[in-house]
Amino acid sequence: MRAALRIRSKLRCTIDAKSASEEISGIIEDISTSGARVESKQVFGQLGDEVMLSFHLPIDGVAQQFVIPAIIRNIKGKLSSDR
Repeated sequence: MRAALRIRSKLRCTIDAKSASEEISGIIEDISTSGARVESKQVFGQLGDEVMLSFHLPIDGVAQQFVIPAIIRNIKGKLSSDR
């Protein structure tokens, strides 16, 4: 059982990764106080890599930008080496 409640979302984000020459588009599929699941059509790092996630949320009717540091803790999917 997870320690933090996950909230499903379809929140567009950009991922700034040291391994990429430019920002990568992604979708935050779920989010909690302890992490997020981010999907992208591109590989944006390896386990343990630090990335910056940027996204907008409306607060009191005004879009606010959030820039959050993150560490890749899990990699799954078609682009990973888990095949």
